[in-house]
Amino acid sequence: MFGTFFYRASFVFLLTAFSAIALFSTAQPAQALATGSDTNLSPSGNNPGDVRFDKRPHSICFVGDTGKDNGGQQRVADALAADVECTLTVFVGDIIYPNGAKNGEVKKPCDSDSQWCKKFYDYYGSFCDGDPNRHCAYIEGNHDASSKDSVSEWSMADALYPNIHYPRQWYSIVMGDVCLFGLDSNVISNAEQITWFQKEKQKLNDRCAFSIVFTHHNYRVAGFKDTDPPVEEFHERYLNGVVDLVVSGHDHHNSVSDQIKGTYFTVAGAGAENRGTKIPVPSYNLFAWGKKCSSKCMSEDYLGYAKLTFDGQTGSNARLRFIVDQPSSRGNFTQQYERVLHGSGIR
Repeated sequence: MFGTFFYRASFVFLLTAFSAIALFSTAQPAQALATGSDTNLSPSGNNPGDVRFDKRPHSICFVGDTGKDNGGQQRVADALAADVECTLTVFVGDIIYPNGAKNGEVKKPCDSDSQWCKKFYDYYGSFCDGDPNRHCAYIEGNHDASSKDSVSEWSMADALYPNIHYPRQWYSIVMGDVCLFGLDSNVISNAEQITWFQKEKQKLNDRCAFSIVFTHHNYRVAGFKDTDPPVEEFHERYLNGVVDLVVSGHDHHNSVSDQIKGTYFTVAGAGAENRGTKIPVPSYNLFAWGKKCSSKCMSEDYLGYAKLTFDGQTGSNARLRFIVDQPSSRGNFTQQYERVLHGSGIR
């Protein structure tokens, strides 16, 4: 297992390093926050492993567990494509079912026969690649990680497609004074990842007015995927009370749980199907969107995504909403919840 991880991590490091040299002859520091909340973003110069923008986003949209290649995935993809406020769309894992991207699948132009094209690009390419004012980012889920080639293939996507971001297995995104950390929960206890995260937090501490971790495996849910012990331990040791928001997928529903020490927990795993929510919904859940079930009940209803909106040019508050549909109005996506989150940056 260690040998496989070392091979993958080493390959990704070399690939991202060469990609960064080719794309940016000189790495430039991020500039001061520009006036206004503007969707017209361009990278301010990336170092290997970093994604940097001068301006804060209008909104960041989060969606996961999408790669089913079904009608549900298409409805959510269409809603995301139409939501031009999503400056950045973050895919929180399980993008290619059942076993991730294989060696040589990611090409430009997209290979119509590849799983990467059929289950990702065909659905989201219109805004991840076709709109210069919008960007997309990715982190691995457990199904993606089933392929030993997944990290290298998504890193190739980062190199080939300027607005698709996955520079390495774990990385940060800074958009003005909004900071995101993408962590690979498949190897959540990996010492290299933990060391990187600790150093990256320290490096960005003075810059971030609002901080987000995006990962795949969930911590607090309303559905039927219990938290894995290593994931629970990592949250309680390194995330709770440290960042403002943690967004995950894995459990196929949309929900938000009450804060622990100022950290809120959101699940955005209904990008193609919904497996229902528990009866009763756990008391820590503030909102849960799905059919109420005594056991897992899978359907292509109650789908959608989470949306975090930043109002104004500065400030630490953000509005969390869920944009969802329901059985009586398939394809008619509406807002079902809103909560103002008060950011404290990195604590």
